[in-house]
Amino acid sequence: MQRTVRPLKLYSRIALIAALALPCACNTRWFHEFVIDTSPPLDPWMKAVGDLSGDGKPDLVLCGRGGPLVWYESPTWTRRTISTATGSAGSSTDVTLGDVDGNGSLDVVLANGVWFANPRPGGDAKLGVWVRSQIDATTAHDVVLADLDLDGDLDVVKRNQGATGDVIRVFRQNAGGTWTERAIPAPAGEGLELADLDADGDPDIVISGAWYENDGNPIGGAWTKYTYSTAYTHAKVVVQVANIGGSSRSDIVLAPAEASGSTYRLSWFEAPTDPRTIWPERVLESDIETVVHGLALADFDRNGRTDVAFAEMHQGADPDRVLVLFQRSNGTFSGAYVSSVGSHNIVAADLDGDDKVDLFGANWNTASAPDGANPRIWLNRTASVGAAADP
Repeated sequence: MQRTVRPLKLYSRIALIAALALPCACNTRWFHEFVIDTSPPLDPWMKAVGDLSGDGKPDLVLCGRGGPLVWYESPTWTRRTISTATGSAGSSTDVTLGDVDGNGSLDVVLANGVWFANPRPGGDAKLGVWVRSQIDATTAHDVVLADLDLDGDLDVVKRNQGATGDVIRVFRQNAGGTWTERAIPAPAGEGLELADLDADGDPDIVISGAWYENDGNPIGGAWTKYTYSTAYTHAKVVVQVANIGGSSRSDIVLAPAEASGSTYRLSWFEAPTDPRTIWPERVLESDIETVVHGLALADFDRNGRTDVAFAEMHQGADPDRVLVLFQRSNGTFSGAYVSSVGSHNIVAADLDGDDKVDLFGANWNTASAPDGANPRIWLNRTASVGAAADP
């Protein structure tokens, strides 16, 4: 899944810094910002990070509202096109990476039901043809991948937003590359994640305020719904799952998205011993504008505790922010600005091989974003382990 942060081996930082010659709009104490493309695809909604070329370095994937689907090769961030035939890409704001065809290379899956097979390992990701296939043609806002039935191949889960978001669509991958769909009723809203909340070995579905138990049968199973919060009622969210509280269980983080001019809470929910009960809410920001469309969880300062990065979209009140909440040793959080440009989605990964987690993002509307929605990376410059959280 695209949200997973995987450490990458060290490689030449000289080549990376030489490639990042574009102007820097922000240079904070903890992160250094670089624009990687001043003429990106129009309205670059979809973003992901993964090693497409197979050289052990993380590449950046980006798709515009109407295409094209492109990737930027690490470490020079050379732009390469996967496809201009993205289908109804405007019905998607999400993209994820995974080995869909099981041949050992990362493929690209859009939330609109289109996926592209990496030419590797037999071909070259830079020069070969990315073969386009269709899972389905339904509109979707979110897409995630996981092996739901533990049969060794990846399955797909999608969810749309608003009035058409009252269903979660599960697609089990069958032998021969066909797909079987199961529709799960859900409240209207947006936001989707997969995580093993009940610790039974298979991934469950997580949305705002509720989760659905995977019983190992994604098509014929019950998908029993459990409510983890009745107090958090904002339906359009970004949802992420990680160990925040330091226990052996997975906690949930929700960020309020979409509507400018209103405020809500950015919160995490601490997993109880029995995940089928109500989870205690821990508020990170109590009065934040509901334009947070980017959320990434990682240990940015390498002190062994999970931190929370979030991004506000450009239609919010000035200044828009990309910000990291560093978790201190006593469990409290301290915020540090990453950028005042803002972003639509953000993805966390070690982009320069220094064992520190960086960020990749861009705003969503080329016409109205102050920066023209140029994609950028924010390189982590925390000086030492725990430096940001416990100064």
